Amino acid sequence: MKTILSKKDSGMLDQILPLIVGVFVLSIVFVLMLGTMESIQMKNQIDLVARRAVLLMETNGYIADSMEEELLQQLADVNVENAAIETRGFSVASQTWGSVDESSPAAYGQKIEVEITGTAKAAFGKNEGSGVFTTMIERSEVPIRVVRVSTSKN
Repeated sequence: MKTILSKKDSGMLDQILPLIVGVFVLSIVFVLMLGTMESIQMKNQIDLVARRAVLLMETNGYIADSMEEELLQQLADVNVENAAIETRGFSVASQTWGSVDESSPAAYGQKIEVEITGTAKAAFGKNEGSGVFTTMIERSEVPIRVVRVSTSKN
């Protein structure tokens, strides 16, 4: 009889507390993961725009104004602010390295360069202390600079 009385059932708190703590920790990890995935997705979109710009430069030796506007619009759709696209190459007309355009395209077989600059707001996890509860997500401006180099094939 004494052994039956000394055995206690686990209480409600012993059963529910680990479950609540686990759900809370998983929620924090999920929110941090979403913020990171958003930043990765933005980087992938910017890289796609840069790749498209390089392909245009390879094909024509320059980027037409209408295509540059379209590329800038794609960057704006990804929330890149103050975006600028610079194209450089070895010019046929001036026989020097510098900015290329429709009137002075890059020479065949020469190095070309596309540089995209701007700023974007990205979410980052910020840890201000040593505890689990001090992790916060902060949106901050991040400078963007993507440089792609290839060879002109026009």
